[in-house]
Amino acid sequence: MKTLRPLLNKWPLCSLRSFRVKTAKGEEVFDVDALAAYLKVEPSWIYKSLDRLPHFKLGKYLRFKRAAVDSWMDRESVRPTAALRVKER
Repeated sequence: MKTLRPLLNKWPLCSLRSFRVKTAKGEEVFDVDALAAYLKVEPSWIYKSLDRLPHFKLGKYLRFKRAAVDSWMDRESVRPTAALRVKER
């Protein structure tokens, strides 16, 4: 395994811990660890947020399409309200 580590670290779509791959259609698919790294959150947050996050299962494995997650983030984005905007003088 030590001999594979340098090779896997050079390939950006793979690591020893997370799974990120492109499908035949060119869609990126993440596992829990890869999605957590993409969103910069802990994997436990991903599990707690499954009721909100778009995902699918391959047997017992959770997978997340990057395009679906990006769309979800766009829908969940909050626009600043007038009370939070700084007034110009």
